[in-house]
Amino acid sequence: MTSLDGFVVELAQALEDVSDPSTKEWWERYLRRDAQFRGVKMADTRRIVNALVKRHDLGESEASGYLQLAHECFAQPFSEDKLAGVLLLAEHGLATLRIEHADALAQPWRTASVHTGTCVIGTASRHSVLSSQWGLTLNPGLAQLHHG
Repeated sequence: MTSLDGFVVELAQALEDVSDPSTKEWWERYLRRDAQFRGVKMADTRRIVNALVKRHDLGESEASGYLQLAHECFAQPFSEDKLAGVLLLAEHGLATLRIEHADALAQPWRTASVHTGTCVIGTASRHSVLSSQWGLTLNPGLAQLHHG
């Protein structure tokens, strides 16, 4: 069994275990039912991701492992699962990413929500690896990646 096996299944179960129907309803009303939610608060999602990264010993994983897990998270129907993918990349896997991963990073946005993509761009813009290697520039309301 690799460290990646079972991660997404455990993630879904842990998120479901702490979900709150009133939080779910609030988010779904706020976004006019354009996105599905479990009803998990950000702090709980972050705590669960951190615990699973530790449990699965992902700390020294290569970028491909983080990208695979993030893609699997992005493919899930619930926003919290997608957010977990963002947290995996932004808070655990970002330092492992290189310019050759640009295509893999762009691919999941077809399945991830606009809200999820905004989180990654916002985090990536503050990270020196992406800023220096990818020439990340931010315009008001628009982020552009280019290799400079």
